[in-house]
Amino acid sequence: MTILSPSLEAGGAWVHERLGVHPQQGGAHPRMGTHNLLLPLGETMFLEVIAIDPAAPAPARPRWFDLDRSPPDRAPFLGCWVARTTDIHASLAAASEPLGLAEPITRGALEWLISIPEDGTLPLGGAAPALIQWHTARHPAAGMQDRGCRLTALQLLHPEPERLRALVDSLRFAACDTTLTVEEAPVPGLVAQIDTPSGPRTIGAPGPAAFPRESARLVLRRLRASDLAAFQAYRRDEAVGRYQGWSTQTDRQALAFIDAMRDVPLFPRGDWAQLAIADRATDELVGDLGVRVSADGDEAEVGFTIAPRFQGRGLGTEAVREAASLIFERSSAVRIIGITDARNEASVRLLERVGMHRVATADAVFRGEPCVEHTYAVARHRAGPSQ
Repeated sequence: MTILSPSLEAGGAWVHERLGVHPQQGGAHPRMGTHNLLLPLGETMFLEVIAIDPAAPAPARPRWFDLDRSPPDRAPFLGCWVARTTDIHASLAAASEPLGLAEPITRGALEWLISIPEDGTLPLGGAAPALIQWHTARHPAAGMQDRGCRLTALQLLHPEPERLRALVDSLRFAACDTTLTVEEAPVPGLVAQIDTPSGPRTIGAPGPAAFPRESARLVLRRLRASDLAAFQAYRRDEAVGRYQGWSTQTDRQALAFIDAMRDVPLFPRGDWAQLAIADRATDELVGDLGVRVSADGDEAEVGFTIAPRFQGRGLGTEAVREAASLIFERSSAVRIIGITDARNEASVRLLERVGMHRVATADAVFRGEPCVEHTYAVARHRAGPSQ
C-alpha cells in the first residue's frame, strides 16, 4: 500500500499518528525523482510512504502515482496499492482495465518492474492496483524491521464497483490472509484494516476531496454513461453552444469523453476536469462545469453550460458558487477566473453574481469571428461570494 505525501516527514508523522509506529528509511528512486519510507505488514507485504525527492533532478517523464499533479499542501493519504505478480506482462495483458506499461525501477540494489501509465496517473483513481514483479530471491518486506503490524483487510472503493470487481477477477489473485473487498463509493479510495501493537487500526477513506458536492438544489458529481442522452441534447443545441469552446460530438465521441472524465483527478494541474451538474432530488443532468487549474497551481479557470430548460432559475449561479468553494478548499489555487464573450450577457451576469470582478478586456477571434472577451476573477480571500 502506498501513502502519497508532500514530504517524507509529513508522511512518516501521518503513519505514526494513525498506527503508533515509525516507518523506517527506504531510499531513492532515481528514475522517478522520488524517495520513500517503509513499514512491513507481513513477510510479503509492506506500507510505503512516497514523496517527491527535493534533492533529485526532475525525471524525463511524469512521475508515478500522479505525484506531479498533487497539490503541495495536500495532506498525506492512502492513495493506491500494489499487487505482486510473477509475470507482469501476462498480468497486464489479462487485466480488464489499462494499468500502464511495465517500467524498470531501482532503489539501491533492488530492481523490479512496475506498471505505470504513461501520463503518471492512478488507474481508476487509485482503486486499481499497480502491478509489480520483483527481481529478488526473497520479498523485500522480509528484510525490513518488523514493527508488529499486519494488514488484515483492504477495501477498494469506486463509483463503478462492477468495473472494479471485473478487474480484480481478471487478475486472478491468489488466496492469502488479507480480505479484499470492493464497495461502491462516490469517489475512488481505499480503506485498510491493520493490526498494530496498540490494537486494530483503520486508515484511508474515499479520495481526499469532499466530492460529490451538494448545494441546496444541486450536486456536483462525475459524469456518467447514463447522462449521455441529456448531455447530447443540450450540447447539440446551437443556441447553447454559441459562445462555448467545445464542439458537438457523435454519441460515441461523447461517451468516450464521459468515460475519460470518470478517472481524471478532481483538479489536475494543466488539464480540464469536466463535472456534472445534477438535480439533487432527481439526479437529472442539469448541465456540466469545467475546471482547469494552471500548471503552477495558482489559478483555476471555470466554464459552465446549463441545459435550456434549467436556465433562468439561478442554478448556474448556484453551481459555480459551489464549485468555487470546492476549488478553494481542495486545490492550491489562489484565484479563480472566468472568461466570457462580451455578448454573452447571461454569463457576464452570472460571474458577477458569484462575486467575480472584471479584471481584463481584450479583442479576440472566436471561431473565425472577431469578438471582445472579458476576464472575471475572484481571489481566495474573497471566497463566499455575495448572494
